[in-house]
Amino acid sequence: MEVLSPSTEAYDRGEKFHRYCALPSFCEYLLVNAQSPIIDSLYRDHSTAGIWSMRTIIGLDQHLPIFSLDAHIPLREIYHQTRDLRPV
Repeated sequence: MEVLSPSTEAYDRGEKFHRYCALPSFCEYLLVNAQSPIIDSLYRDHSTAGIWSMRTIIGLDQHLPIFSLDAHIPLREIYHQTRDLRPV
C-alpha cells in the first residue's frame, strides 16, 4: 500500500510498481490518494497468466476489496482521521 503524495505519485505508479512486478509473490498494490477518498487497487490474477487489473474505488461510502487477504475495508475507516479531505 502506498499513500500518494504529489512529489512521489508518478514514481509510485510507474517505475516503483514495475520493479515490484518482478517479484513473483507480489500480487496486489494499493495506491491511496491522500487528499480525496480515492484508492486504485491493482491486482495480478495468476489464473490468467499473471495479467494485472485495476479498480478505482471512489467515495467514503465504498469498500476497498483486498483480494490477497479476502477482506473488504470501508473507505470511511481508512480516511477517518484525514484532515482537509477534499470531496470527490
